[in-house]
Amino acid sequence: MEYKRLLWADSLKGWLIILVVLGHAIQGVLGSICESNHLWNIIYSFHMPAFMAISGYLNFRNINNINVSQTVWQIVYRRFKQLFVPFFMWTIILLIIGNKTSPKNIIDYLIYPDDGLWFLWVLFFICTIFYIGLNIAQKIKIKHEWIVLFMCFALVSLMVLFDVRILGIQFIAYYYLFYSIGYFLHKYEEHIRVSSILLLSILTLCWVGMAWFWKMHELPFYTMVLPYSIMLYLYRFITAVIAVYLLFVLSPRLLNGNTTFNNAIGHLGCISLGIYTTHVIIMGRVVHFVNEMVTNTSFLILISFFVSLLVSYFVVWVLNRWSITKKILLGKI
Repeated sequence: MEYKRLLWADSLKGWLIILVVLGHAIQGVLGSICESNHLWNIIYSFHMPAFMAISGYLNFRNINNINVSQTVWQIVYRRFKQLFVPFFMWTIILLIIGNKTSPKNIIDYLIYPDDGLWFLWVLFFICTIFYIGLNIAQKIKIKHEWIVLFMCFALVSLMVLFDVRILGIQFIAYYYLFYSIGYFLHKYEEHIRVSSILLLSILTLCWVGMAWFWKMHELPFYTMVLPYSIMLYLYRFITAVIAVYLLFVLSPRLLNGNTTFNNAIGHLGCISLGIYTTHVIIMGRVVHFVNEMVTNTSFLILISFFVSLLVSYFVVWVLNRWSITKKILLGKI
């Protein structure tokens, strides 16, 4: 069953991919000290959790009212072609450009997909786990929510208690939570989407207060209550959850306008996979090229951001012109 696209969802994805490119531009220019950049920290406090949540939200539309027990492997295979094939093909391109094409480098990148294109790898396995869980729930006749809760507990235990990092488990565990949140925000949106301006204002202030002090590997001064490692994950999780909820409540109201600008942002959302993969490949070279002409750090970040976004858009436009590149590099099937 085909569904009409949600303009606000495409527009939200468009804004998120813009933040992804901007965040990587900041990181490309500043290097390791990017974690001291305030804007970078705010962006990273929510942008990838929001991307995972919107994927879960849209997934509910795709599998609602479908007998998943009969189609689960077909759905997994479809997601394999949409996500894993582009991941593998872009990984080969990335390794060729970086002159790291030895079998060991390829195997290492697959065993530890922590850099660059990890999002596609992680989303594929999250989708697979989610579909299989839904299939199991239907077969043993229990609510899917119980399967999801069990998987959240099992994956988080692997991440927090045992610090398992092979095959990107740490990312799969963390972002499975947000994918599930997005899915159930759609499933129960009539019950949990509030319209109270007061409540939304309070949540917004809470998020601003938490995101303002957010850092990748540090906690703010007011959180020393639980053990450090647990509190670090909890603080990051709560900050992102509040942001995700606000985005899902406000986006249908603010990003649904049928204007030229909003449609353009929505178009970026529709091709976000291609923008994401392409800019990862070119960002370092763009920063190096721009750095030859610009010395001011702020201008270097802004120009690198705009050039990377424009070049990525052009590359995606070219790839969309041929069916083979469209399928294996952009996941359009």
